Amino acid sequence: MTRFVPAPAALGHVLLQNVTVVDPRGGTAQAGQDVLVKDGKILKVSDHPTGTKDAEGAAKVDATGLFALPGYNDMHCHALNMPEQVAIPNALMLAAGVTGYRYMSGSNKILDQRKAGTLPTSLGAPEVLSISGPLLTPINAGNPDAARTQVRKQAQRGADFIKVGMVSASAFRALMDEANKIGVPVAGHLPEHVDPREAADLGMACIEHIGPGAVMLAPATTEEEKVKNTNSPKDLPSLPTINFPYRDEITVRLMDPIITNPRTITKESGAKAMILAYQHFNDERAHQLAAYLKQHGTWQCATLIRLHTQNFANAPVHARDPRRTYLPQWRLKKWDKSGKKFDKLGSKIKDALALNWECQKRLAGIIAAEGVPMIAGTDSVGATGVIAGLGLFDEFKLLRSAGVEPLEILRQATCYAADFLDRTDAMGRVAAGYDANLVLLGSDPLTNWGEGDCPLQDVQAVMRAGAYWDRPRLDQTLRNLQANF
Repeated sequence: MTRFVPAPAALGHVLLQNVTVVDPRGGTAQAGQDVLVKDGKILKVSDHPTGTKDAEGAAKVDATGLFALPGYNDMHCHALNMPEQVAIPNALMLAAGVTGYRYMSGSNKILDQRKAGTLPTSLGAPEVLSISGPLLTPINAGNPDAARTQVRKQAQRGADFIKVGMVSASAFRALMDEANKIGVPVAGHLPEHVDPREAADLGMACIEHIGPGAVMLAPATTEEEKVKNTNSPKDLPSLPTINFPYRDEITVRLMDPIITNPRTITKESGAKAMILAYQHFNDERAHQLAAYLKQHGTWQCATLIRLHTQNFANAPVHARDPRRTYLPQWRLKKWDKSGKKFDKLGSKIKDALALNWECQKRLAGIIAAEGVPMIAGTDSVGATGVIAGLGLFDEFKLLRSAGVEPLEILRQATCYAADFLDRTDAMGRVAAGYDANLVLLGSDPLTNWGEGDCPLQDVQAVMRAGAYWDRPRLDQTLRNLQANF
């Protein structure tokens, strides 16, 4: 526990009584079930009332009218960027039913802490499911040899995957070759001069943010080469390796304003490419691209909430979000400073960003419709306007607005996350032997999707590693955050 999270209502040995158990993969719900939990694992799921001796001494929770499903996973998160402040996003994620996340900006220190078992954590904190090595940039991967070296070093350090930030096409091809030899996955941004189909051919595990550049949209248009060349006619040059103490940490800090909102440095050429992509977007071409990605098993983590906050940084829905009261002033000041820079963009660029959003949302919907494997993520604790935990609800709604089917949205945050991580023996189901990471909803997530409604945000209780917080305690968590900030 922290100063934000109160003690759980039940802990260790818990019996959830008369709950409806939801299976995301099968899309089914079984009413009248008892879920017995002990020592962080689900012991048994049986018809209510349970009569086994295993339930003797368990804290009993009446879950009548609630729907139990696997806890949500934010598969693109930066919660550990400031380890000394991690209690804030951890509390927000607990309140939203997020019981695990993929950490997208690892460091040697973080990897070493995990190996030593000293990562900052607390009761109720979400599980850190996967950690990348340091972000690959022109500073640490400025040429093919440097990129290969980074892949080897990060894999040796224990990185679960390699995170591509911004590298040249030649460096990308080299790092993919090295990663395939070693057997470490590669995820992240698609370099501006690497076609998404080539990335799929090379075995890139996951593309984040629908690209995020025009290079991802170009194949979905009838003017592919024109869009590419307008956006970025020249690739990054080959740069020498630069070594100095704390290089990766310093690089990330220097890049922080851009990471907060990369759209604040949008150039006219980039805006023109966005307009061209919108004008020449073609559904048939988009479906062909999606089919290619599906054929190669190239996962997508759309992070639509990230794309929306960066393209509409000062829209009232973000700038006046009442949930900002859960965040410290220093973070809000950073966002507001970035917002002032965004305001200085000309109207033509802002109009182009609005069109770009429409293209990205449209492509995301087509990717989902074509059956490309997808996982849900937010880019929280890094991106302007994205609130940890609660931002996943925004992601769900935006995915729905893009045409993604409700059951697929639920799967992206649960069983598909388990598939991606190859942890289907412990995650993604409410069944005996699985981790006791659960979210209990007050609405049926399989049917209650009306216009603008999202039953996945109707969180009434959360269980993390067998500890159970009811809605009053989750509300107290949010009030504690407000009181501190």
